[in-house]
Amino acid sequence: MSAPFQIASIPPGHEASVFVVSVSGGKDSTATAAEMERLRRELGIDVRYVFSDTGWEYPQTYEHLATMERTLGITIDRVGVEGGMVAKIRQRAGFPARKQRWCTRELKVLPLRAYHDALMERESVDTVSVVGIRADESIDRSLLPEFGYDDMWGGYVWRPLINAVIPDVIALHHRHAVPVNPLYKMGFSRVGCTCIYASKEEIELTAEHFPERIDLIRELEHEAEAMRVERNAETPDRYAHAEATYFQAKMVERYVRLRTWVKADGGGQKAKAPLSATQGPPPDGVTDEGSWRDVRTPVYKPMHIDDIISWSRTSRGGRQLKVIREEPVGGCYRWGMCEPPEKT
Repeated sequence: MSAPFQIASIPPGHEASVFVVSVSGGKDSTATAAEMERLRRELGIDVRYVFSDTGWEYPQTYEHLATMERTLGITIDRVGVEGGMVAKIRQRAGFPARKQRWCTRELKVLPLRAYHDALMERESVDTVSVVGIRADESIDRSLLPEFGYDDMWGGYVWRPLINAVIPDVIALHHRHAVPVNPLYKMGFSRVGCTCIYASKEEIELTAEHFPERIDLIRELEHEAEAMRVERNAETPDRYAHAEATYFQAKMVERYVRLRTWVKADGGGQKAKAPLSATQGPPPDGVTDEGSWRDVRTPVYKPMHIDDIISWSRTSRGGRQLKVIREEPVGGCYRWGMCEPPEKT
């Protein structure tokens, strides 16, 4: 039987550094904080704890931070941007996107970087950023080293749980008698802010447990679209799209039939034109042999938050409402840990 997972030691040569643990309220950062507090007591190292508040978290996360402070006997500093996520959305008249994920950098990374810089200047120390991420979370994370200088971060980063797996993390919660964030017990698989990467189940859970968050998103969508119209009137084409939707998904609004040039070898469609287009030669610039055909083509429309909520309540495929409300499968239901731990 293998020995229980624990953080055995700190990176060599950094005994005089201040270890700053980034706390998110999730299971991995909670386990990391618990182990770092043990090391602080055993080794006499300097450890600080900091939470980057986006202003977009759920109430249970703030409750969990208070539980961590009380249970572990630590103080978690808070950093953030005035107005948080809502202020940034109104400033931009839009939401974060998969290709423009500004929320992470502006609401988390930059405030944390400022916290480190202020600490180093105020106390004349070096800092090490301690983050609770694991290799088995994704391929990208599996390629990260446990410790090293990170050029993008601008300092040393230590990932002491990089080789841990979920059972190790849960065992650390039990060992330190720290319960998991209550959101896990509601079925959430992740406990950060209302994220654009939320799963279908998490969207449904948000609508069920936090309808006020859905109301706010709906209000922000309307505000952003009105601001885009106003700003485009002042500066034409400032926004390419008048629509502003939180999840930036699309749905089929209707189907139309378009005259489509289809390659003779079946290799795909090359161009589309209205049905009134001539059935003569192929479109300009197309040299492949083929023919015009009538093709049933979907017309998409953006999905606003109410469309997304309706979709989240459907069965697989998104076409039929669920007959029976399914029990959550995410969070601690997946790990078999839905009861508060007892100290052993």
